[in-house]
Formats: sequence, structure tokens, C-alpha cells
Amino acid sequence: NGGKDCCYRVSTAICGICMGLCWGCLFACVALCNIWCFTPCLKLIAVYVQCLRYIYKTCIDCMCGPLCETCSLCFSNIKVQQG
Repeated sequence: NGGKDCCYRVSTAICGICMGLCWGCLFACVALCNIWCFTPCLKLIAVYVQCLRYIYKTCIDCMCGPLCETCSLCFSNIKVQQG
């Protein structure tokens, strides 16, 4: 029983150290990719999308603005009476 406990503790210590190193390296790789790859790509995409957003907003304002204004003028003359 004592030999089994000793063997278990030694194998746990060896495997724990190896697994800790593996998980540490994996975390370092994920952090490296996140900091040096994904974040700059997202910033670059945000810059490009901002230009497209301006173009999209201009088109929507030119097309939908007059339509909404016309509908509001038509519906503003409707009178509702209760009775």
C-alpha cells in the first residue's frame, strides 16, 4: 500500500510537471497569436469597415431619407376621431 502511494505520487509529480509545461506553452502560443495576429487584423478590418460604413450610410440616407420624409408628410394629414 505504501509502495503504491509512493509510485502514484512520483508519477503524478512527473506527469503534472509535463502537463503544466505543455499547458503553459499552449497558453503562450494562444496569447502570442492573439496579441500579434488577431488584434492587428481586427484593427485593420475596423479601419476598412469604417470607410464602407460611411459609403453605406450615405447611400441609405440618399435612398431612405426622402422616402421616410414623404411617408411622414402623407401620414401627418390623417385625422383619427373617436366616437
